[in-house]
Amino acid sequence: VTGDKPIYVKMDQYKDAMHNIDKIKELCNEADRMLSEISKLRASEDKELEQWQDEIDKIKDKILLVDKKLFEI
Repeated sequence: VTGDKPIYVKMDQYKDAMHNIDKIKELCNEADRMLSEISKLRASEDKELEQWQDEIDKIKDKILLVDKKLFEI
């Protein structure tokens, strides 16, 4: 803490710091976009897996029905 004294920074150091901050912001935005895409893909995959599970359940029900009908005869 310097109190009321001004802080002097070399212009090139300031520019470097600002450049690094901008780069970090870009990387954070890119990470956000990537996470959003991954989330969308995951939701799509989950939906497809649910559909597959529904189809398997329907097939199992049909097999049980056929099996039941065969043993009734």
